[in-house]
Amino acid sequence: MALDGLRVVLMCDHHLHPFTPRSLLEQAVAVANAAQPDLVLLAGDYVYTDVEAIHELAPILGRLNARYGVFATLGNHDCLRGPGVIRSALAAQSIEVLVNRGLHVGPPAGRLYLAGLDSVLAGAPDFARAFAGCSQSDFAIGIVHEPDYFRVLARISPIRLQVSGHSHGGQVRIPGFGAVILPAWGQVYSAGLYELNDRQIYTSRGLGMVCLPVRFDCPPEVTVITLARGVPPSVGADPAQVSSGGRDRKRRSG
Repeated sequence: MALDGLRVVLMCDHHLHPFTPRSLLEQAVAVANAAQPDLVLLAGDYVYTDVEAIHELAPILGRLNARYGVFATLGNHDCLRGPGVIRSALAAQSIEVLVNRGLHVGPPAGRLYLAGLDSVLAGAPDFARAFAGCSQSDFAIGIVHEPDYFRVLARISPIRLQVSGHSHGGQVRIPGFGAVILPAWGQVYSAGLYELNDRQIYTSRGLGMVCLPVRFDCPPEVTVITLARGVPPSVGADPAQVSSGGRDRKRRSG
């Protein structure tokens, strides 16, 4: 299969300033590039309180290197603070922003279809538009900021894999209890790998912080996903952390 071994890096929830330092995000980009990805997917929430932070963040994200490109969608904070400003800043760095839009990417023989949906909380997701160009023979990946929309897409779209963020994994997790607080649309598929009706979702813990400059038992991550035919999901292994230099997460591609 042409997609066998295709390597995808997932990053999200950068939230540059006031709690997330530039240095962490620069380190995350270095980890992502060291993985030598075929695709980089950015699942939204680049800013937190100030949309102008995107002008500092976008050139950092512009350093990302991927064989078939860097693609992004928007999160709820982006939609609330200034989606047009964020889209323009990312586009200026050759990062293609997919909002209710999809396209074929990757090797020509692979038929990989990539769709980005608008934020569920602060936008207007339109799965019909996003997957309009997808055929039954395509391997469809959806970038959706809010993970719990997976319950909808797994029923009504040709999606095979959804990648999301939004939850921060809880940001603060108590051993033996789990996340203290999870946001709306991030409570069911809050962190890690899940499967529903033979469709799969990976929710990243993300990179940045909101509300308080604290993460506990929930480190930031850069996720590396490798498509591999017939390989079952490796749920036990931790995804790549920013501080670790990277570890692969195997995915089944069909």
